[in-house]
Amino acid sequence: MTYLFSHGRTISVFREIIFGLRLPTPSDRSTASTWHRALYFWPIAWAFVNHCTATEIDQWQVNSWGDPAPVFAHQRVDGTCAREGTRSTSFRLVSRGNGDAEITLASVLEPRKAYRFTVWLRSSSPAPVEVFFRRDAFPYEATAIRSTKISGWTQVSLSGIHAASGPGSVRIAIRREGIALCINSASLVSVDPTTVGANNVFGKLDNRFFGVHLNRLGRHNGWPTFNPGTLRLWDTGTTWAQLQPLNTPIDWQRNPNAQRLDYYVNHGLAKHPGLQFIYTLGMTPIWAGGKHPRNCNNSSYGPSVCKKPADAESWRQHVRTLGRRYKGAIRVWEIWNEADAWIHWDETPEDLILLVQIAAQELKAIDPNNQIIGPNITGGGLRFLSQFLAAGGGAYLDGVSIHAYVGRVPELSLAQLRNLRQLLRDAGLGEMPIWNTETAVSCNSLLENCKTMKPEDQSALSGVDALAQGLIGNAALGVKSFVYYTWEGAALEYGNLPLVDPDYQVPTKAGLILWTLKTWLGGAHVRYRIANQGGLSVVEVIRGSNVALVLWSSGPPATYDLAEFTTGARYMRASGGGSHPLVSTHLAVGPEPVIVFKSLDSTTD
Repeated sequence: MTYLFSHGRTISVFREIIFGLRLPTPSDRSTASTWHRALYFWPIAWAFVNHCTATEIDQWQVNSWGDPAPVFAHQRVDGTCAREGTRSTSFRLVSRGNGDAEITLASVLEPRKAYRFTVWLRSSSPAPVEVFFRRDAFPYEATAIRSTKISGWTQVSLSGIHAASGPGSVRIAIRREGIALCINSASLVSVDPTTVGANNVFGKLDNRFFGVHLNRLGRHNGWPTFNPGTLRLWDTGTTWAQLQPLNTPIDWQRNPNAQRLDYYVNHGLAKHPGLQFIYTLGMTPIWAGGKHPRNCNNSSYGPSVCKKPADAESWRQHVRTLGRRYKGAIRVWEIWNEADAWIHWDETPEDLILLVQIAAQELKAIDPNNQIIGPNITGGGLRFLSQFLAAGGGAYLDGVSIHAYVGRVPELSLAQLRNLRQLLRDAGLGEMPIWNTETAVSCNSLLENCKTMKPEDQSALSGVDALAQGLIGNAALGVKSFVYYTWEGAALEYGNLPLVDPDYQVPTKAGLILWTLKTWLGGAHVRYRIANQGGLSVVEVIRGSNVALVLWSSGPPATYDLAEFTTGARYMRASGGGSHPLVSTHLAVGPEPVIVFKSLDSTTD
């Protein structure tokens, strides 16, 4: 028997907030809070949550939403879908209406656990299909995803960690209307999280891994004592809309924003001649994109910044102008900022491909050493990126960029990076570099309950320990660059830490931690030996024949056998204080990372 469903009721303009994958935020000059402020909308989302309909038929359910509602067919046992003598479930999306419908195994994923889902699929004609894990509650982000094209019977496998603060579902979405999808022999098994996104290629960690944002240059002319190798030029007042507010060439002499970009580049190179800049291209001026009907959802960056340019030639001219002016100085060009967040980009992932292609054409022609990374996403933007890559966007990229905020549960942000690496591998881009271009220890609302986190809450991991664990974990996963937001301090109300005192001269404890970790890891090959087994992590730091180990526990105190370290071994804590002789081969560790080495030179050569 075939069931046809058409559910729906009138809902408010908040439909996109509740059911979309892009999240608006209150107006705030700090984009570090783009996802951190998600809880601001929770009462709104809760009021509308019952609009989402789920029709249970055997194990598979259909989840639909929208007004007008989608129309779909779902048959529990379909003989026309048989595979090797076994009948299948069938699903056909007749019409999306003003929403969508997905077939799902509801609430089968537990937070922080890793799974492998395998299923046989067949479509009535070739069609793009998404198989993904998704949180059941707001903001409904995909935690792991695989995009593929289906025609004849195809086995699809998805591995991922459900890095979310609540239970989740396995989902299948078909991206073309009128296609009948057959679903057979689905299985879901728990797996070792370290098998997700496993990376076997590790380059030497150079100074450019250690990055930072400076957002108050002009109030000060300072420079971090840990001498970062990368400076990202976001939130510096230098977006396309600010550099070119009128349909005229950039006025480098009288536009203070243009002067500011020059000032940043000159200041950075004066402090660090080999400095790597990341410039984030994007944020459309109103003359190029037209006014957004909701002022880009009240974005503080401008009323048109989330729109694509009406004429791609205006984008081409803008990219060419910047590429020529900063040839040899800026070599890393990031496409858009948090493109999965609707205050920044309220178009489709596919709409970005032409802009990325043009940027690659122009910037590579100016300097073949220029690198194109992006489109930049938040930790909740894997589905956006997957759709971009499935449409062919990866052909123009040298790397992908994400804002994987360490928060106060670093292991969950590291799980996001593993899921991203797995996504790239499934897309045939397994070794493409991953750049973490914005991160901090402010509470990550995608992964944590930020309402309960208070400075005096002793159950929360300290910010400095979270920073140390997160940075070392990023290095051990092969991330290209770890860029802290910000040196002066941003999103402090969410538990973030500045790296410098208000005088812009004396480093804070967090700033000193970065300096210490740079002395530990700089110039070394860094990789996991043990990754969060019962809370214990052990990371190898390899320089030539010298091997040091960094250890910590994100759970209860743990003890590790250091039998390989004998006479003359020493250890040092991330908070500094000098090194100490290792008096026992059994070392007890807690949340603060500790490095063990055979000679002091092994940590610095």
